[in-house]
Amino acid sequence: MKPIIIFIISFLSVLNIHSQVLNKRGEKVVRKIEICSTNDEKPYIEVLFNYNDDLELKEIIMNAPATHKIVWKKNGNSIERTEYKTDGKINKVYDVRYEVEDGLVKRRIKDVHGLGGFVAREDLSFQYNKDRKMTSIREFNYNREADEEFGEESYRHMEVFAWDYEGNVYTSGSIGWNWRKGETVDKTPINYKDRKYYVSMLNDTNIDLTKLCLKNRFETIEEITEWFGKHSTFIMEEDWPLCYEFSRDEKGNAVRVDIYKGRITHLTRKKENVMKFYY
Repeated sequence: MKPIIIFIISFLSVLNIHSQVLNKRGEKVVRKIEICSTNDEKPYIEVLFNYNDDLELKEIIMNAPATHKIVWKKNGNSIERTEYKTDGKINKVYDVRYEVEDGLVKRRIKDVHGLGGFVAREDLSFQYNKDRKMTSIREFNYNREADEEFGEESYRHMEVFAWDYEGNVYTSGSIGWNWRKGETVDKTPINYKDRKYYVSMLNDTNIDLTKLCLKNRFETIEEITEWFGKHSTFIMEEDWPLCYEFSRDEKGNAVRVDIYKGRITHLTRKKENVMKFYY
């Protein structure tokens, strides 16, 4: 009887190794992303995603060994962000705080501390619909001299998002608000950027692969996760001046994306970098 039991356990272990881990939303769980340059396969940035027993995201570690490391830790409706220098000491120049509600980030405040007590503040608020899809981002900017109150800058920015019937998102891009504190929002019609999606390439992961391709600030890599709502159903093909080519393994997992500058049909397009995904 023992050999049969051992065989069953071994068989189940093999199935477990080769099975795809899915979260409660049926999405494939990404555990690591590597960002490489165009001529060197060694990653210059590594992003690790750690989960609790229910496969809900609890921690992100973004490590750029040449410059810095950032750790995000989620505990209930709070997120702590700590940035480290290459010597392991905490970088106190940046102070980032989050307001979380129902598992979604509703506000992010970033203070940058300068010389003589000067502080520049970026205050972002995020809005979502009932389906947990982001509908807009509103940006306010302030600064403060030492021992003074924060004063608001004269400019504000907003980004508005629309979702089509297939669940793909379109953006207005950054819009400058033509108003100051106490005035009404500018009613100028919103024009959404033209985006092309791969009609047969589902984003079946728990990471917003389209937003990942668009980002060039890995210091805010948390925005590609479930903490910022749902992502598009399909993966974006291009967003001028960049285009993206995804590669999948035999199981259908997106394992690599090559990012180019130039149209996807251009022979003269230039590769910008490469990202690799691990599950």
